[in-house]
Amino acid sequence: MRLAVLCRRHDRFPRGADRQYAAKIPGLTGADVVTGCEVTAVDPVRKVVTAKTANGTVEESYDKLIIATGAVPFVPAIEGTTPEGVFCMRTPDDATGLKAYVKATGARRAVVAGAGFIGLEVAENLRSLGLDVTVIDAAMQIMPNALDAETADYAARKEEGKTIVLTLHDRTPP
Repeated sequence: MRLAVLCRRHDRFPRGADRQYAAKIPGLTGADVVTGCEVTAVDPVRKVVTAKTANGTVEESYDKLIIATGAVPFVPAIEGTTPEGVFCMRTPDDATGLKAYVKATGARRAVVAGAGFIGLEVAENLRSLGLDVTVIDAAMQIMPNALDAETADYAARKEEGKTIVLTLHDRTPP
């Protein structure tokens, strides 16, 4: 079975990676990586994906198709989200950069936007570095896509017991 990864831009790979990173993937995973292309059509009857590249149009046949659009951190379009000290967490390098920043600047407080798996993990790690941490989220509970309300409430109480402050969507109707 042949596995191919079609990727529009090589910079979709983790920060600091480049085409050399893409070149390593076949040896690690057995997948062929084609960067600089855009999928323009999927024919499920013929089981063919059509992609546009710099050299023209290519077709890739498949047995099973997986559409993986990738993860891009959501950064709200609000003032103050681009200065030094604002981090998006996506890769281990991002976490290493945050930890280095905390140690270099002597930061004492942090706000984590997002009460999902990654946000809570970041909050826990910042707390272990001695920071006062507030987690904010627009959802009415932590990890809304993974936990039911009762379990989320229990987990939130456990997090708050570790001096992590949770600020979730106001549960009181206006």
